[in-house]
Parts: sequence; structure tokens; C-alpha cells
Amino acid sequence: ARALVETLRGSPHVIQHWQCSSLHSNSVLYPFIERFNRLAGISAEDGPKTKLQKAQALLVERHETLDNEIDAHAAILALPLGGVQPPAMGNLPHQQIVDAVTSVIRNSARDQPLLLTVEDIHWADATTMDVLKRLADDVGSEQIMLLMTSRLDAGLDWAADRRVETIKLRRLGRTTAARMVARRVRPTAGRTAYPGSRTAELTEVLT
Repeated sequence: ARALVETLRGSPHVIQHWQCSSLHSNSVLYPFIERFNRLAGISAEDGPKTKLQKAQALLVERHETLDNEIDAHAAILALPLGGVQPPAMGNLPHQQIVDAVTSVIRNSARDQPLLLTVEDIHWADATTMDVLKRLADDVGSEQIMLLMTSRLDAGLDWAADRRVETIKLRRLGRTTAARMVARRVRPTAGRTAYPGSRTAELTEVLT
């Protein structure tokens, strides 16, 4: 992903990065919500009213979101509208949720091409995968490029689509992996060195 971003330097584009997590594989739309909150400047310390104001500012001013989509996003982000708690996301039609999220992404590419990188989609929840499938359908008709990383055993049923190009990367050799780990865990100011057992464990994961 970083190499591709470097090739885009100097050309007009927008980059968004979603990071899936093994700790949130059952959290609906976790990578989208986490990224949205960061873009909107929403923090855990913000009260419900402040969170709603920040979310509406991003949705309306930046994405020109329609009023009927605001309700869906209130449910997605668990934000009250008019002092009323929104319906649980699970109580809304699945298609309405997918439509609301894909609309935000499409609008992000309205003025400039968008590169959306999604890391570790083998940990993505089912709704996030449905959003990505919908966006993949847009490739060719929208200014959107998806770059997704996944383990080879993820079993993606749409990876054979003609619009999807799969690049398989070989596992790292032990020497290369050990050098990588050594660079990342070397002691610095305020951080002591990792024990040898932990370094060996990280090297094993990478090979």
C-alpha cells in the first residue's frame, strides 16, 4: 500500500485507510466507523451532542449526505437525533446501511480520484464485506480504486471477479523477517528491548 501511495505523490487524489482488526471482527462496520470518527474529529471525551454536530458537519458539508441517510448514519454511529436515541443498527434494513456507507465513499471521490486501502479484510465483518463488494462493482464507473490485503486462506468468494486483480505475496524468509523485527523492537528512549522469546515469536509469525 505504501509503495502505491508513493507513486501517487504529486497527482490529485484522496486517500482513505481502513484497518480491520481481529479484536473487532464481529463489530459491524468497525473499520468504517473508526475511520469516520477520526475524520470527523470525534473523541471518546465528546458528549452525544458534540459527536452529533461533528458527524453532521462531515456528512452534510463534505459528503452532501441526504436527510434520509442521516438517520442511517445516526444508527451506524449510535448517535441520538433530536434527543431521541436512534434505532439499533440491526433493526434497520441491511440494504439501507450498505447504501448509506457506500454513498459516503462515492461522494469522497466526487472531486478527485479516491484510493481506499483496506488492510486485513480476513478480519472484516460481513457488512463491511458487503460494502466492499458494492464498491468493487463501481470500479470502472467511479473514480475509486480499492487496495485490499488479506491472508491467502481468507476464502473470498468474489476474488475471481474480472475487475479484481489478485497479487500473491510470498512469505518472508526468516533472515528478512528477523531484520524487520529487530528494526521495530530495538530499544529507544522510553522503551526497553523486547525479550528474546518475544522477538523469536514475532519472527515466527512473519515467516
